[in-house]
Amino acid sequence: MVLRQTQDKKIFWFFSLTIFFWSCWLFLIFNFPPSSLVFISAFFFLLFLSLFLTCSLIFKQRGLAFLISLGMIILLFLQMEKFLNWLNGGILIIILFLLKSYFGKSREM
Repeated sequence: MVLRQTQDKKIFWFFSLTIFFWSCWLFLIFNFPPSSLVFISAFFFLLFLSLFLTCSLIFKQRGLAFLISLGMIILLFLQMEKFLNWLNGGILIIILFLLKSYFGKSREM
């Protein structure tokens, strides 16, 4: 019973933080001009935290959520700099898949 209550509190805080960071990210997009380095840094930082917390709630694995969020941020950054193509995207996805499989197997031993 006590374990269930602590898990419910943990999920509630994760959900609350997720809503908060998505709200901050949307506030940033709608209220500030995207012309400064501070805006771009805050945009990617808030998006990373929002994606990380959302993926953590969906998959219930922080490692997988971290890799998915990191991959999305890198892909968006490459797209912003106009360096993203099929080859770069494919290589990034393969690298993230290999990292997940490597670190996933090392924990099982």
